[in-house]
Amino acid sequence: MDFRNYYYWIYYSNSIKDIICKPYKSAKLSDISNPFGANPQWYNGVPHNGVDWVSSYGTPLVAPELCIVDNIITGESINADLAPLSRGYGIILKGLISGKFHLYWHCLPMFPVKCGQTLKQGDVCAYMGNSGFVMTHGVVVPIELRTQPPYPGTHLHQEVFIFDSNSQRVYENPLKLVDFSIPISYNLLTSIMIIIKKIINLILKK
Repeated sequence: MDFRNYYYWIYYSNSIKDIICKPYKSAKLSDISNPFGANPQWYNGVPHNGVDWVSSYGTPLVAPELCIVDNIITGESINADLAPLSRGYGIILKGLISGKFHLYWHCLPMFPVKCGQTLKQGDVCAYMGNSGFVMTHGVVVPIELRTQPPYPGTHLHQEVFIFDSNSQRVYENPLKLVDFSIPISYNLLTSIMIIIKKIINLILKK
């Protein structure tokens, strides 16, 4: 693939109001383990409705545009009969510029924001985790196996959608909207937390 043409196509095929930033600071195309529309045979004939990004446990996730926090999905809002959590922990943001909804799944059960809060593009809203229902190659992968080969490990499932006249979700490929050149910077507290996380990960690997 000619990435120069790829980025040209992404940028000029969307209006400025549709452009979003990448979901975390170090995100790149090679992080994608399962693209939009792929592998319908894994999901009962339905193409993958989002993009899966692989990164490290606890990676800060950011608001893709000027947003309001529409919903935070925690253990308290999931049926207790589900084991493990069917979709895990997640957050839904509503874009105040595009009007689109942005969803992050498989988060850690801790969110530095609250429902109704307004976020600027690039503000930290969640942390990448390993929660919820994960299927790879048509097989449900238990939590304890997800970080072992051949599975992708800790990852984010990102969706972008709107609602049609029947209140049904209409999904869009997030990659058509992402501008990887938009800079993302963390505040001091988030930077300190990232350093602590890296130290803990190094200790756990020993």
